[in-house]
Amino acid sequence: MKDTTNESNFFLSKTNPPQYFLYLYRSIYIIAHFLYFYTYLNSIILISIFNIHIQYIIPFRIYNVNNYVTFKD
Repeated sequence: MKDTTNESNFFLSKTNPPQYFLYLYRSIYIIAHFLYFYTYLNSIILISIFNIHIQYIIPFRIYNVNNYVTFKD
């Protein structure tokens, strides 16, 4: 009986490649998209935190410094 497994049939036919090429491609595809969307969302979160820091935290620091250096008699 003819052996039709992917391992023995790999070098004989190019139309029936082994299955791990598909798994390798699929894993690379999933990892690439996961990293892309993760860094995209993470950058949105970091930019929003930086925007909050610019709008709210730095003016309060300046206001506190001005209160400390200005005194009333």
